[in-house]
Amino acid sequence: MTRFRLVEKDIYYVGASDYKCGKFENHIPIPGGMAYNSYLLVDKKTVLFDTSDASVSDKFLENVEGLLVSLDRKLDYVVVTHMEPDHSSSLKRILEKYVDAKVVYNKKTQTMFKQFFGFTFEEREILVSEGDKLDTGEHVLEFFMAPMVHWPEVMMCYDHGTKSLFSADAFGAFGSLSGNLFDTEIEFDEKIIEDRGHVMWSLRHACAVGFRGCSRGKIRQGGSAGTQRNGGWRQPERSGTARRRCRGGV
Repeated sequence: MTRFRLVEKDIYYVGASDYKCGKFENHIPIPGGMAYNSYLLVDKKTVLFDTSDASVSDKFLENVEGLLVSLDRKLDYVVVTHMEPDHSSSLKRILEKYVDAKVVYNKKTQTMFKQFFGFTFEEREILVSEGDKLDTGEHVLEFFMAPMVHWPEVMMCYDHGTKSLFSADAFGAFGSLSGNLFDTEIEFDEKIIEDRGHVMWSLRHACAVGFRGCSRGKIRQGGSAGTQRNGGWRQPERSGTARRRCRGGV
């Protein structure tokens, strides 16, 4: 069954969960499975933010196609925040399926794309750097470099239209999703304990960079953060609470 959900004005969730995954990267136990998040902006131009892990590739492509077909739209851009396989394994399939779509990434990501796949879509590339913007109609996307969150090529993307930050893995968590996409839709204290390992491992640096991003204006009052791992944040400051609690703070 095709599944997608409107999460902000013109922004849809099109990610998928692998409920059979027992260990993340064959190392960290995740008995509930793992979610791989992706979002699709439908404006005058359409923009897909990241793809998915190979384990859910078919389902992910079904979600993207289902949404585009239901709206009678084509895919114009694919933004790649980073090349970690759990978010980029379906990238080649997406670009081969939607042959007119342009891929948006930075110079480091371009290099890693070629290392991963053995080629690049040079004629379809848009290379961006710090502060570059992409106008999609009613929305303006601005790009910010965030190296080592937690890969060297990571960048974040801020939508000025909805005050939403597409934060790569910053603010991310472990676990699968069952319709509960945001921190306001879960038992927050229980989730902190459940995801202690990820908060300490992945967010130790990522949250710090993420909050610097917020302070630079990427998330203003009423904004949200769409992480590419597990759920998103309606109240991004709560991820700082999670980080402090997992370190033994209040």
